[in-house]
Amino acid sequence: MIVRVYDFITSEKPKFSSNLLGVISDVTSISYTRRAYDIGSFEMVIPVKAKDADKIVPDKCLVVGEKIEERVIEGDDSRRIIRGMFFYVTNVEISDKELHVTGYDLKYLLALRITLYPKHEQDAGTYGYYVTTGTTFECVSDLIDYNIVNADTNRKIYGFNRIVMPIDQITAGLTGIKNDRYMTRLEPLSTAIFNLLKNCKTHYYEVALIIDNDNSDPDGIQPRMESGEDKPMLYIDEARYNIRSYTRQNSSSAYKNAIYAVAGVQGNDTLVQLVVRPDDKNAIGIKRKEVVVDVDTDDISQISTYAIKAAEDYTYIDDFSVDPILPDNDEVSLAQKVTIKLGNTVYETIITEITENWDGSSYKVSFVCGNKKAKAINVINRATAANTQKIINNKIALNNAGGVGQFTNDSHTSERFNDYQNNTATGVFSH
Repeated sequence: MIVRVYDFITSEKPKFSSNLLGVISDVTSISYTRRAYDIGSFEMVIPVKAKDADKIVPDKCLVVGEKIEERVIEGDDSRRIIRGMFFYVTNVEISDKELHVTGYDLKYLLALRITLYPKHEQDAGTYGYYVTTGTTFECVSDLIDYNIVNADTNRKIYGFNRIVMPIDQITAGLTGIKNDRYMTRLEPLSTAIFNLLKNCKTHYYEVALIIDNDNSDPDGIQPRMESGEDKPMLYIDEARYNIRSYTRQNSSSAYKNAIYAVAGVQGNDTLVQLVVRPDDKNAIGIKRKEVVVDVDTDDISQISTYAIKAAEDYTYIDDFSVDPILPDNDEVSLAQKVTIKLGNTVYETIITEITENWDGSSYKVSFVCGNKKAKAINVINRATAANTQKIINNKIALNNAGGVGQFTNDSHTSERFNDYQNNTATGVFSH
């Protein structure tokens, strides 16, 4: 495995070829988790005496791959990107034997910017929400444009381009929710995008590099969004004889039925309101299970709706684990649809994380499915070399909030506002 170490491009040095610091061919192991909605993370181990190992320090860019080659589709700039893995180094631990390097993929660049309020409010000294509307793709594009691409000089990231989608998907209208809407203020840009895509559920995004062979053209950093709606469905079904065994477990450990909503309303007042679901009216005594959730809204009439949405993870858990049989040549993609049928129960879900592990002698892939309806989040571990696969319940759903920007009704006329405490995505990471 080849690792190239670069400085990020600048207006003075706009070509990555001019920013190459070193090339490392002696790599012990690499583990990389790509995430559909959130920032990916990586872990790398390199012998301390490897050539150019000293060039890896925080804030450098790593390109991992045997050789640099482009993905090019005529007339589609979204495919004019480099194959490989692209990392932002944030931490390097050095021992007498090895370097332990960790960091994120280039979506981390979006975490370096917060979402500012509208420009006219900045000038006026008022600090309201920045509201973006349109398709999910248009909302994501607007936020990136406002906070990076078209931002003030000091906030720009050199070479960072507008986000793109495959032309065929745009033509087919696969651009997410048609009438999406998101309100944001002073949160990481990556968090805003996470919430939009988590609410949409059908798309993922990535950030790669454009390395142009023409020396007269600058290189670039290219965000790209793609739909999983036109990807083939992955079926795991007893009737197809691709399940060796499975178990299910029901649990009420996370269930809460008395929801105390704490809301900040106009005038900086704090309102606490008890909210119960329609089916929980008679929850008293030992059957009453209380919880506190935060909602951020200036519409008091909607506190109940937002509170129930914020507490959607505090429901009964229906966990399952499956040992499936999958062909070795099955390729999986972020946001790809997966149907898992266990007995008479059908779980419709999508792939939200893919982890690749390479240790010099073997290569393994695992992926995580986040169910749209069920609260279980499941991990499908695929050990390619050993041809063994199984789905293991991750049991992390309780750490995942419903997310800012999610609609709170079927007519898509209301959504959650900011929830800074619980806006995190958690996943399995293989060491």
